[in-house]
Amino acid sequence: MTPLASRRVPPTRLASTIAVAVALFLSACSSSYSSSGAPANIAGAYNGNITNGQSTCPGNWQTGQTAQVTITAVQSGGTVSLDVTGGAGLYVQLALGASTFNGTVTGDSVDATLHGKNSQTAGNCDYTWSATFDGQLSGDTLSGTVTYAPVTNGASDCDAKQITGCSEVQTFNGVRTANAPTGDSGAAD
Repeated sequence: MTPLASRRVPPTRLASTIAVAVALFLSACSSSYSSSGAPANIAGAYNGNITNGQSTCPGNWQTGQTAQVTITAVQSGGTVSLDVTGGAGLYVQLALGASTFNGTVTGDSVDATLHGKNSQTAGNCDYTWSATFDGQLSGDTLSGTVTYAPVTNGASDCDAKQITGCSEVQTFNGVRTANAPTGDSGAAD
Protein backbone atom coordinates (compact mmCIF):
# COMPACT_ATOMS: atom_id res chain seq x y z
CA MET A 1 0.00 0.00 0.00
CA THR A 2 1.02 3.51 -0.71
CA PRO A 3 1.27 5.96 2.14
CA LEU A 4 -1.78 8.24 2.46
CA ALA A 5 0.18 11.39 1.63
CA SER A 6 1.23 9.99 -1.71
CA ARG A 7 -2.26 8.95 -2.88
CA ARG A 8 -3.52 10.97 -5.77
CA VAL A 9 -7.25 11.83 -6.16
CA PRO A 10 -8.33 11.87 -9.79
CA PRO A 11 -9.00 15.49 -10.95
CA THR A 12 -12.61 14.75 -11.95
CA ARG A 13 -13.42 13.28 -8.55
CA LEU A 14 -11.72 16.20 -6.77
CA ALA A 15 -13.66 18.73 -8.87
CA SER A 16 -16.99 17.04 -8.20
CA THR A 17 -16.25 16.88 -4.46
CA ILE A 18 -15.41 20.60 -4.40
CA ALA A 19 -18.53 21.42 -6.45
CA VAL A 20 -20.77 19.55 -3.99
CA ALA A 21 -19.09 21.25 -1.00
CA VAL A 22 -19.51 24.71 -2.58
CA ALA A 23 -23.15 24.01 -3.49
CA LEU A 24 -23.92 22.91 0.08
CA PHE A 25 -22.17 25.97 1.48
CA LEU A 26 -24.02 28.36 -0.86
CA SER A 27 -27.40 26.80 -0.20
CA ALA A 28 -26.83 27.08 3.55
CA CYS A 29 -25.86 30.75 3.17
CA SER A 30 -28.69 31.65 0.84
CA SER A 31 -31.37 30.00 2.94
CA SER A 32 -30.80 32.53 5.74
CA TYR A 33 -31.68 35.32 3.29
CA SER A 34 -34.49 33.51 1.56
CA SER A 35 -37.64 35.44 0.78
CA SER A 36 -39.51 32.47 2.20
CA GLY A 37 -37.85 32.91 5.62
CA ALA A 38 -39.38 34.08 8.89
CA PRO A 39 -41.13 37.44 8.62
CA ALA A 40 -39.08 40.49 9.60
CA ASN A 41 -40.53 42.79 12.24
CA ILE A 42 -41.92 45.68 10.21
CA ALA A 43 -44.34 46.95 12.87
CA GLY A 44 -44.18 50.67 13.59
CA ALA A 45 -44.77 54.07 12.03
CA TYR A 46 -42.85 55.11 8.91
CA ASN A 47 -42.61 58.74 7.79
CA GLY A 48 -41.51 59.58 4.29
CA ASN A 49 -42.57 60.58 0.81
CA ILE A 50 -44.58 58.99 -1.93
CA THR A 51 -43.96 60.08 -5.52
CA ASN A 52 -46.17 59.66 -8.57
CA GLY A 53 -44.53 57.54 -11.24
CA GLN A 54 -45.90 56.33 -14.55
CA SER A 55 -49.64 56.31 -15.35
CA THR A 56 -51.40 54.74 -18.31
CA CYS A 57 -54.85 55.77 -17.06
CA PRO A 58 -56.92 58.71 -18.29
CA GLY A 59 -57.26 61.64 -15.91
CA ASN A 60 -55.22 64.20 -14.05
CA TRP A 61 -52.08 62.38 -12.87
CA GLN A 62 -48.93 64.44 -12.38
CA THR A 63 -45.80 62.32 -12.75
CA GLY A 64 -43.17 63.43 -10.24
CA GLN A 65 -45.63 64.94 -7.78
CA THR A 66 -44.61 64.12 -4.20
CA ALA A 67 -46.59 64.03 -0.97
CA GLN A 68 -45.68 63.32 2.63
CA VAL A 69 -47.02 60.09 4.01
CA THR A 70 -47.11 58.15 7.25
CA ILE A 71 -47.65 54.42 7.11
CA THR A 72 -48.41 52.62 10.35
CA ALA A 73 -47.73 48.90 10.17
CA VAL A 74 -49.44 46.57 12.64
CA GLN A 75 -48.09 43.03 12.41
CA SER A 76 -49.04 39.66 13.82
CA GLY A 77 -46.54 37.03 12.69
CA GLY A 78 -46.69 36.94 8.90
CA THR A 79 -49.80 39.11 8.50
CA VAL A 80 -49.76 42.89 8.38
CA SER A 81 -52.06 45.87 8.00
CA LEU A 82 -50.71 49.17 6.69
CA ASP A 83 -52.69 52.31 7.52
CA VAL A 84 -51.83 55.23 5.22
CA THR A 85 -52.23 58.78 6.58
CA GLY A 86 -50.97 62.25 5.69
CA GLY A 87 -51.51 63.89 2.30
CA ALA A 88 -51.19 60.58 0.49
CA GLY A 89 -53.58 58.95 2.94
CA LEU A 90 -56.22 61.56 2.12
CA TYR A 91 -55.83 60.79 -1.61
CA VAL A 92 -56.12 57.04 -0.98
CA GLN A 93 -59.18 57.55 1.23
CA LEU A 94 -60.92 59.77 -1.34
CA ALA A 95 -60.07 57.61 -4.36
CA LEU A 96 -60.59 54.17 -2.84
CA GLY A 97 -62.90 54.79 0.12
CA ALA A 98 -60.45 53.20 2.57
CA SER A 99 -56.82 53.67 3.54
CA THR A 100 -55.74 50.37 5.11
CA PHE A 101 -53.86 47.72 3.12
CA ASN A 102 -53.89 44.09 4.35
CA GLY A 103 -51.31 41.49 3.43
CA THR A 104 -48.30 39.43 4.36
CA VAL A 105 -44.67 39.75 5.37
CA THR A 106 -42.28 37.14 3.98
CA GLY A 107 -38.67 37.64 5.00
CA ASP A 108 -38.15 41.38 4.55
CA SER A 109 -40.77 41.68 1.78
CA VAL A 110 -44.22 43.18 2.32
CA ASP A 111 -47.13 42.49 -0.04
CA ALA A 112 -50.50 44.06 0.77
CA THR A 113 -53.69 44.97 -1.09
CA LEU A 114 -56.47 47.48 -0.62
CA HIS A 115 -59.72 46.81 -2.50
CA GLY A 116 -61.46 50.11 -3.13
CA LYS A 117 -65.07 50.74 -2.14
CA ASN A 118 -65.78 53.98 -4.02
CA SER A 119 -67.53 53.38 -7.32
CA GLN A 120 -66.76 55.62 -10.28
CA THR A 121 -68.50 55.90 -13.64
CA ALA A 122 -67.33 56.83 -17.14
CA GLY A 123 -70.15 56.38 -19.63
CA ASN A 124 -71.47 52.85 -19.09
CA CYS A 125 -68.22 51.80 -17.36
CA ASP A 126 -68.51 51.37 -13.61
CA TYR A 127 -65.31 50.69 -11.69
CA THR A 128 -63.51 50.80 -8.37
CA TRP A 129 -59.78 50.96 -7.71
CA SER A 130 -57.56 48.27 -6.24
CA ALA A 131 -54.12 49.14 -4.86
CA THR A 132 -51.17 46.81 -4.30
CA PHE A 133 -48.30 47.68 -1.96
CA ASP A 134 -45.00 45.88 -2.71
CA GLY A 135 -42.33 46.86 -0.18
CA GLN A 136 -38.93 45.88 1.11
CA LEU A 137 -37.56 46.53 4.60
CA SER A 138 -33.88 47.40 5.00
CA GLY A 139 -32.98 48.29 8.60
CA ASP A 140 -35.58 50.89 9.57
CA THR A 141 -36.32 51.95 5.98
CA LEU A 142 -39.40 50.66 4.16
CA SER A 143 -39.43 51.34 0.43
CA GLY A 144 -41.36 50.08 -2.55
CA THR A 145 -44.22 50.77 -4.90
CA VAL A 146 -47.97 51.21 -4.77
CA THR A 147 -49.77 50.24 -7.97
CA TYR A 148 -53.37 51.33 -8.57
CA ALA A 149 -55.53 49.47 -11.11
CA PRO A 150 -59.23 49.79 -11.89
CA VAL A 151 -61.61 46.87 -11.40
CA THR A 152 -64.31 47.37 -14.06
CA ASN A 153 -67.74 45.97 -14.89
CA GLY A 154 -66.43 45.05 -18.37
CA ALA A 155 -68.73 47.45 -20.22
CA SER A 156 -67.74 48.74 -23.66
CA ASP A 157 -66.86 52.24 -22.39
CA CYS A 158 -64.21 50.72 -20.10
CA ASP A 159 -62.20 49.85 -23.22
CA ALA A 160 -63.24 52.93 -25.22
CA LYS A 161 -62.19 55.29 -22.42
CA GLN A 162 -58.92 53.35 -21.87
CA ILE A 163 -59.78 52.34 -18.31
CA THR A 164 -59.44 48.58 -18.79
CA GLY A 165 -55.87 47.47 -18.14
CA CYS A 166 -54.51 50.88 -17.14
CA SER A 167 -52.44 51.48 -13.98
CA GLU A 168 -50.84 54.22 -11.90
CA VAL A 169 -47.64 53.66 -9.93
CA GLN A 170 -46.16 55.49 -6.96
CA THR A 171 -42.83 54.91 -5.22
CA PHE A 172 -42.57 55.04 -1.44
CA ASN A 173 -39.62 55.51 0.89
CA GLY A 174 -40.12 55.93 4.64
CA VAL A 175 -38.09 55.64 7.83
CA ARG A 176 -39.43 53.95 10.96
CA THR A 177 -39.89 56.70 13.56
CA ALA A 178 -41.93 54.90 16.21
CA ASN A 179 -41.91 51.52 17.84
CA ALA A 180 -44.47 48.85 17.14
CA PRO A 181 -47.94 49.48 18.57
CA THR A 182 -48.48 47.96 22.02
CA GLY A 183 -49.37 44.29 21.87
CA ASP A 184 -47.53 43.62 18.59
CA SER A 185 -46.68 39.98 18.12
CA GLY A 186 -44.49 40.35 15.04
CA ALA A 187 -41.43 38.18 14.64
CA ALA A 188 -38.04 39.64 15.44
CA ASP A 189 -35.52 40.48 12.72
